[in-house]
Amino acid sequence: GGVFPALSHHTAQAQHMREFVANGNVLVVAGGTMGKEFLNRFFAFRIQEADGGYSRGPWLRVVPQDSHKQKDFRVFASCSQRLLQGSAGNAAVPMQRITLPTETIVLYGDDTSATVMHIPYCERVSQEGAP
Repeated sequence: GGVFPALSHHTAQAQHMREFVANGNVLVVAGGTMGKEFLNRFFAFRIQEADGGYSRGPWLRVVPQDSHKQKDFRVFASCSQRLLQGSAGNAAVPMQRITLPTETIVLYGDDTSATVMHIPYCERVSQEGAP
């Protein structure tokens, strides 16, 4: 099992989790297909994996162009310029940048995909009635 049990995204617990994140708190999701499915289901995103699935990288650190965002992510200034995968067969599943929510800040990736990103979340009701 994981930290979150397999709950319906309509439960009170799921709503509390969305409110937690929408109120400025941070939820860290460590990766891959399951992480993507979790975000899509619980936060009503439509994130898609990059073509090719697993990739060994390397991915370059992306510096946000917006000075406000640069200030928010100054902690990453001391991080490696390249995110390398280990020799133990580690790999990541990059996501298509075009499918990420508009306000997403990509921290590591390339022109078309992202492997490390910050996705802000503001709870709102969609036309379909989902959060």
